Amino acid sequence: MLLDVDDRIRVSARFANSADAVTDPTTVTVTVAAPNVDPVTYTHGGGVTVKDGTGLYHIDLTLNHAGLWWVTWEGTGALTASGNKNLQVNAGAG
Repeated sequence: MLLDVDDRIRVSARFANSADAVTDPTTVTVTVAAPNVDPVTYTHGGGVTVKDGTGLYHIDLTLNHAGLWWVTWEGTGALTASGNKNLQVNAGAG
């Protein structure tokens, strides 16, 4: 997928236990690290992340900086799990 500055994308997370059954952690956070900007961590329930169903969450991002972005999801409490995704954002045709 080609990504350019000012694109809006959805990054999803699926939390599952060792039997691969989707499960809700007690606390869900997502940390977004954009290039040349301090990382920002959002906790579910704060209005930025969305719960789509048991163990399923997403965040919508506007990619406002060119370079390598990292999105890291973490669950703690009833289920401990984490995962990350990197996004390469191009400066665009501008």
